Amino acid sequence: MSKGMITHFAFLTLLFWSCEHNPLLPLSEIGPIVFSANRTGDLINGKTQLYTMEPDGSNLIKLTHDNFSRWAPRWSPDRKTIAFQSEKGRTPDAFPLYLMDANGSNMRLLVPQGWAPIWSPDGKQIAYSKDPRCGGVCSGWDIFVLDRTKNTERSITNTPEFHELVSDWSPDGRFLLVESFSPIDTLEGDWEIYVMDMQGNYVTRLTDNDVNDVSPRWSPDGSKIVYSAFDGKDWDIFIMDADGSNKRNLSNDDYLFSSSPCWSPDGTKILYTATDGTEQQQRDLEVQNIYIINIDGSGLTKLTEGNFINQSPDWR
Repeated sequence: MSKGMITHFAFLTLLFWSCEHNPLLPLSEIGPIVFSANRTGDLINGKTQLYTMEPDGSNLIKLTHDNFSRWAPRWSPDRKTIAFQSEKGRTPDAFPLYLMDANGSNMRLLVPQGWAPIWSPDGKQIAYSKDPRCGGVCSGWDIFVLDRTKNTERSITNTPEFHELVSDWSPDGRFLLVESFSPIDTLEGDWEIYVMDMQGNYVTRLTDNDVNDVSPRWSPDGSKIVYSAFDGKDWDIFIMDADGSNKRNLSNDDYLFSSSPCWSPDGTKILYTATDGTEQQQRDLEVQNIYIINIDGSGLTKLTEGNFINQSPDWR
């Protein structure tokens, strides 16, 4: 397994902090930011749960309460439902995807195998990645789309020579943002970002370098893309125009691990996760906190505290 693969999986090993609450609060009281958290302090056996908070870090609410880890949450376009990854019911090579209401109630299975669910702009479809040849997520991932109105699944790609992870859906519903690399040559391969149409055709390559570029998200108006990139020294948050031009480093934090960027609904700010704590904790990814920053690089603010890993924010 390549360093890029290992580090990408590190993104998805999510831990955070917790508090007790009434899980059936009305939607008006649920924070606009959903994220993953584990406050046990146990990096190996601690269970990741889902939380919401306000954009200033206040009103922390715990949505899930059990012994199964949950991560990679995404709000539905109507803001009433959260799709997420879970270890509940998993097999050795597959993780199921679930839905739940915004207040944590009515949890139900979406698909038994998949990785990192992404909503279509109209909320009628959900895209995700999996390898059907091994039961889930063990090898050459392809991209699938579930039609929620018909409850039918279709394969967008069938390329065992590539790992393909879907990261976002274009605001107009016509394209997908995909990160991809070939596992055939893992010593030289690295993750790059592409635009893909709904027939599985690669339309545009947005990054082309010798570093890993991952977790891309379109801005609400579709004009820009935020993503995370690794250059062998650290991970930073970058912004580029939708055609791949005008790339610039937004976080520019030397030797910090910055990942999982997400846009504010008005497109003026970016949420992301960065390592924190001692040098050893940063190197081992043991402490990560969620930050918010303006797209011009100003106004950096830390939203979470604690010696735990905080990850995967999504803004309603």
